[in-house]
Amino acid sequence: MAVEETIAAHGTDRRVGVVGSLRRDEGGLKRFLLSLAEAHIAGVRIDWAACFAHSNARSVPLPTYAFQHKHYWPSIRPAASDPGASGLGRVEHPVLTAGMQLADRDEWVLTGRLSHETQPWLRDHVAFGLPVAPNSTLAELALAAGRDLGTPLLDELMFEAPLLLSDDATLQIQAIVGAPDADGRRTVSVHSRPDGDQHAEATRHCTGLLAPDTEPAIGLVGAWPPPGAEPVPVDGLYAALADLGLDCGPALLGVRAAWRAANEVYAELAVPDDIGAADFGIHPALFEAALHTRQLVLAEQGVPKLPVSWSGVRLVTPGVGHGRARVAVDGDTLRLDLYGDDGSLVFAVDRVAFRAADPAHLEELRRGQSSLYRVNWTPVSVGASSPIRPVVLGAADADAGVGAADRYADLDALARAVADGAATPQAALTVLDTPADADASAVQDAADDAAALVRGWLDGAPSDAAVLIVATRRAVAVGDDDEEDVLDPAQAAVWGVLGAAQAEHPGRFLAVDVDGDVGAAVGVVVAGATAPEWGALLGLDEPQLAVRSGRVLVPRLALAPAPSTDRPAALGANGTVLITGGTTPRGTALARHLTAHYGVRDLLLLGEPGAAADELVAELAERGARTRVEAAESDGLAALVASLDQPLTAVIHTEDGASGPDLARQLHTLTQESDLAAFVVFSSFAPVTPVAPGTSLAGGPARAEHAAADAAGHALVRARRAAKQTGTALAWGPWAGEPAGPGAVELPVERALDLFDQALATDTALLVPVRLDSAALRAQAREGTLPALLRGLVRLPAKPEAGTGSLAQRLAGVLAADRERVVLDLVTEHVAAVLGHGADERIDAERKLKELGMDSMSAVGLRNRLAQATGLRLPVSFVFEHPTPAEIARQLLKQVSTGASDAVPPVPAGATISARLRQAAASGTLPTALRQLVAATAERPVFASAAELPDNGGRLAQLAAGPGRVKIVCVPSYVYVVGSGQEQFMRLADRFDGVRDVHVCTLPGFGTEQAPRSREVALDLLGDAIRAAVGDAPFVLVGYSMGGVVARSLAERLESGGAAIAGVAMIDTLALDTGAAGDATADTDADADADAAADAFAALLAGLLTQERREIAIDDASWLSMGDYLRLFTGERTGPSTARTLMIRATEPLDGAAPDDRRWVATDDHVGVAADHFTLIEAAAGDTADAIERWIGA
Repeated sequence: MAVEETIAAHGTDRRVGVVGSLRRDEGGLKRFLLSLAEAHIAGVRIDWAACFAHSNARSVPLPTYAFQHKHYWPSIRPAASDPGASGLGRVEHPVLTAGMQLADRDEWVLTGRLSHETQPWLRDHVAFGLPVAPNSTLAELALAAGRDLGTPLLDELMFEAPLLLSDDATLQIQAIVGAPDADGRRTVSVHSRPDGDQHAEATRHCTGLLAPDTEPAIGLVGAWPPPGAEPVPVDGLYAALADLGLDCGPALLGVRAAWRAANEVYAELAVPDDIGAADFGIHPALFEAALHTRQLVLAEQGVPKLPVSWSGVRLVTPGVGHGRARVAVDGDTLRLDLYGDDGSLVFAVDRVAFRAADPAHLEELRRGQSSLYRVNWTPVSVGASSPIRPVVLGAADADAGVGAADRYADLDALARAVADGAATPQAALTVLDTPADADASAVQDAADDAAALVRGWLDGAPSDAAVLIVATRRAVAVGDDDEEDVLDPAQAAVWGVLGAAQAEHPGRFLAVDVDGDVGAAVGVVVAGATAPEWGALLGLDEPQLAVRSGRVLVPRLALAPAPSTDRPAALGANGTVLITGGTTPRGTALARHLTAHYGVRDLLLLGEPGAAADELVAELAERGARTRVEAAESDGLAALVASLDQPLTAVIHTEDGASGPDLARQLHTLTQESDLAAFVVFSSFAPVTPVAPGTSLAGGPARAEHAAADAAGHALVRARRAAKQTGTALAWGPWAGEPAGPGAVELPVERALDLFDQALATDTALLVPVRLDSAALRAQAREGTLPALLRGLVRLPAKPEAGTGSLAQRLAGVLAADRERVVLDLVTEHVAAVLGHGADERIDAERKLKELGMDSMSAVGLRNRLAQATGLRLPVSFVFEHPTPAEIARQLLKQVSTGASDAVPPVPAGATISARLRQAAASGTLPTALRQLVAATAERPVFASAAELPDNGGRLAQLAAGPGRVKIVCVPSYVYVVGSGQEQFMRLADRFDGVRDVHVCTLPGFGTEQAPRSREVALDLLGDAIRAAVGDAPFVLVGYSMGGVVARSLAERLESGGAAIAGVAMIDTLALDTGAAGDATADTDADADADAAADAFAALLAGLLTQERREIAIDDASWLSMGDYLRLFTGERTGPSTARTLMIRATEPLDGAAPDDRRWVATDDHVGVAADHFTLIEAAAGDTADAIERWIGA
């Protein structure tokens, strides 16, 4: 610093850089090379070749693409042109980059540009779903304007208007500083206008006063945090702000830790390194972070309060990116002091005042009260090739990119293949072909076929996580070219049915529309692909896609363009206007509106004649209109139109029910020769239309028909426009008095009629008049349940990168033993919220979500809530693949621990062996398959002693406790089809709780653990663990299923070591050696014994595998471990044991055959329980426990 100051003091025009090569504790080669790099940056030529001679260093090219997780490319900065060329002086500020003094007075204008490109961090601040700069940005700009004018103190500043900044907008920013008064104070104001539009009116955002600053900077004195300040959790701060309508992305998540004492908050703040904090005086993101701490004191609810005035704003040290804040909160005001790590003052504000925000005002500014939208089809980038390859259902195109082996005639054929051992597919593809030039009957047939397909998939899909891809051809229009975008009405009806299905069952269906061959269209969406990339399309997490010319497009709702004229269209001055549904509330409102505002004098209303219709006719007659009300009967429609005194000049089809398409098509046909001024077709805007009881696709066809009718109506309008005829489709939100779905607000009738007028003046085929509830949409967006079509309307800030989000932060200071509990609490909290449970209702973590009442839609909602809460990227099928809260928690913890959150979980690893064994069981070759499984274990890694295991053999867990003298030690089956480890004895242990101690062993060699080298190694490990747990107390061994074989061998091994075993109870245990079964022909050769044992075990396993009521999801490692135990415990005779033995037999066979006494191990005592092999330890666990208790007491 001294050298730099000396050079600066002497002055020089040359560029000077000062680089030190030695620093305290930095005197090595690393410091020297770093100094060389600093000199290189300062302009010194360095001979890097000599520097790295005799090393392995080499030059490498920079990548030609931007990295996924970290931006290595510099942010776009304002153009570096010389402001002096335009008569301006340069200003060192990232926004206000130039300035000038007015010619005849001491007043200044500083100017610059602001956009999301130049300041990307602005995208992370969203208020009520709108992209708006933090109000502290205005304070920073005003403060910067006075910094070089001798007025560094922002004495006061009043907020006037928010600084809205849409994605593609660039704003010109001006800070105007007035002349100094007698005290040296200057006025200041900040303004903006759209860049490039010099005729646009500028908006003034704030006004204030700048002043000289004479106060000394007083630093922080004392300990940090101060004594008596209590820690305050901050992990819920930004969720609370989001609930208020203020959403913050990564750049704005600046509060890292906080403490509170009374109404004062002490907080540690920091902003990301890459947002340019060094360029600002005080970066607005850091300023905002300090203001956010107010919520930690007040915990406000309802509408948030935003800063609207500032007093005594003082900057001491510019360009900091972190600090320690002391915030004193007093109701709607606060005082702020920000200090550096060394306690020096960085920034201070004497007073900030807050006022409740006005979301309606923001909304009004953004869209000028418009509620008229259109559907835009927006290109999206498709990621890399995906391994997901769907099977094909039906006679789909030969160019769909799958092999013949992956084709199935229908869902039943697919289900049979999966049952026979075929891998469960993650997706299936079908193409619903319809006849060209379809008439009304063909359109209805197509809709019925699509609805049947949807119901069939929901009832018979291979898994709840599987997705059905339905390809259509020209079902949707993606552009504004009426002649190019001619739709197939039958395919449009299919699309409509799919949309209804997707609304009810998110994540189960993907609709893909093409304009030609299906495979050829999809085959080019991923560069270099050699086959259609259906998996890549699934990875987009979009329910509806269109593929055109190699581009993938998604639908997004956007504001419609302003009407071309304010004058109403000439609809019926010299003709008749026909309104279907003319006696409904909508129809009657339109009839009155047309006579009052369009001068219509002849009306034909198709509806229900009656007293109400007669009153309407009389009312309209008083206005000078002649009105007929006729029943809407298709048979007489042609004659009715022909009987009109005045020809039809406009048709308004408000009948948007299932009968609508036929009527609309008839009217279209009847008016082919008419020069209509308007042909308007009403429909419902599906994303905000509530599902009436009994109209779900799963429960009946009504909603499917309605959706198909709406889509067919849109296709009809497109066909008319392609033929150079007038046509407008209006997908309405609810009118006043109509039920409103989530995200919508009823349109007052007058507002609806105004939107009708705007629509007629807007030359667009499909328009959406709807009043949206921005707060509801924001809530849906945060939970991830916002319909894809509406995603373009709601701005939420970017999420933190996966793995670095709130879950990772929450677990950072948690002991390893407590982490699973913390994650499980998080999961059950969100499960309860999705299911609508109260705070005092407990969620059973081991119970399946389906049993708790979760359906497809709520499952996707849970996945989205968890993704938002954890910062992890989770696939749509996440909840389906982990069906209990406990399994979900374990998977989330695994992803946070391993950093595997970017990867979509693969198909369960056990699918391969499970499928082969099921297929072998069905084909009668299971004994052979088991021998192959045992052979496959020969090369597995093994251990020879407990010392070789990480936990040295801690193998027992206690499940129950009681005063009984004899303890119970349970040995689980090594066939995990019946449940893994401790799970097998949970219900049994419940019966003994309070009676006697119950322990359960964990068999060594399962999961990722090495296998025991021999039977003796496994038994010794278990024996040591048992002795450590029970000491000298008497105990009985209880083995379930094949665990009984291990228990019997364990008893013999323990007795040989001097232990006294009170008894061995076996629960439905099969004899795997002939001696154990008490066979009189035991002196047979070993191979025959092994074959007989394999056949006997295969018979049992076949019964287990074919139990349709069970979900068998066992990974390959567990199957191989089972093979290890078959190898170790099959065919080897056990020596004599003095312990009493009991066999508890299941009297109800699995396969319907009579029980065979010879299959059980021979024992001293036996008892039958009315149960099958499974229910012995489930529903009948109490009876099984009673049998054991009676035996122990005998």
